[in-house]
Amino acid sequence: MNINIRSIEAFKNISESAIQRIKNEAEYKKFEIGQTIAKGDTISNKVNIIINGEARFVHIDGSRPTSIFKLEAGTFIGLSSILNVNSCEIVAASSELFCLELTDTLILYLYKEEQEFQNWCNETVLIADAYQIALKIHNDQAKNRIGIKKLCLN
Repeated sequence: MNINIRSIEAFKNISESAIQRIKNEAEYKKFEIGQTIAKGDTISNKVNIIINGEARFVHIDGSRPTSIFKLEAGTFIGLSSILNVNSCEIVAASSELFCLELTDTLILYLYKEEQEFQNWCNETVLIADAYQIALKIHNDQAKNRIGIKKLCLN
């Protein structure tokens, strides 16, 4: 699979040497429908960027999973967990899914060495970040009757 790395918003303005490093180190990964991409109970050492297909960001309430958000091409899975040092993403493929997979070592290198990538990370609110904020509000308000899905989407 051959993709234009610069077509990914986070990588538009990074150096050519960083683009080459991504091309050399990244792997393409295929996920089948229903396959788990991020478990939510551990921080993965991989970040996946959706290239083609869809996934769903899931909230588990008791034993009942609820889809919070549909993830599409260009979405990072696992980035928020790594940067916040907090496993906060449960994601499963909702169609056949192709991702560009980067190691945590590469992501941290890009974050430290590529100012444009760092700026993008610091200025972009990822769905996992919004979910964590909504979950905190929900949990902090004992009498809150608003569901977590509604908090995330409003």
